[in-house]
Amino acid sequence: MKLDKGTNFIPAQDVLNEVRNELRSYFERGVVDDSLLYPVIRSCLSKMGLRVHPSSNIVIPINNYKGCLPDDFHKLSLAIGCFQYNICSQNTENPQLYETYEGIHAVLKPSEICVDQCGDDWNIIQKYDTFSVNFQEYYPLKVSSSSMPFCTNSCFNKSTLSQNEIDICGKDIHTNFESGYVYMEYIQNLETLDDLLIPDFAPIRDWIKTACIHKCLYSIYYNGDDTIRNKYMDHKADLLPLELNAKSFVSRAGYKEMYDLRRFMSGRYSKFSQQVYGYR
Repeated sequence: MKLDKGTNFIPAQDVLNEVRNELRSYFERGVVDDSLLYPVIRSCLSKMGLRVHPSSNIVIPINNYKGCLPDDFHKLSLAIGCFQYNICSQNTENPQLYETYEGIHAVLKPSEICVDQCGDDWNIIQKYDTFSVNFQEYYPLKVSSSSMPFCTNSCFNKSTLSQNEIDICGKDIHTNFESGYVYMEYIQNLETLDDLLIPDFAPIRDWIKTACIHKCLYSIYYNGDDTIRNKYMDHKADLLPLELNAKSFVSRAGYKEMYDLRRFMSGRYSKFSQQVYGYR
């Protein structure tokens, strides 16, 4: 399930508004509030694993053995060292317009892997508004042992043997080479500056909404209000089937999808390996 942060997610406030509408009188009286619910949402998202997280890629400039991770970084999927590059202008009226930038070291831009004339997808291109940077020399990167928790289970770099090493530390990435670039594919976190993101799919929304209502009713009931006992028990009974349905929806993948992914990953590894190590 490939998710896009801009189209497949809604802010947690959208779900919380529905919870407030169903329990309006309790929220108006201050019996319950949002502080009860964000831990519930985070717990639900955690139970569904990384499949509900979107992914992205970026080229990180390395200066003085260090670079800055993107703000939405969560887990590393792939990292490749990039060194030699060509700059291609996309502005025919002023081919040198890219020089108005404070050097490409200062700007982070999304990038992509492009195919060459033979159909091999190993050219990494960093695109700007008026020019692009085409990287030509790549090296494998291994991750330090302390960085293993920041990698996905299938991260390419966990099993890579290389003299070039990266270390993920807080908001930074440290390297054992002084300068260059690191092309990174990574899993994004679901936190924004002012809210939390929820996958916009009915089975997931229904489970999280019911879990939030259940938490509110639990708090009200166990603080002495016996009048909501039946409502609390009804939501408790609904919770497990909704959780199983949401998890089943997230993990649902046909054999064709899994084999297509395996072929894609295997092909990408082979082409990268051939370019770095040569044809054997």
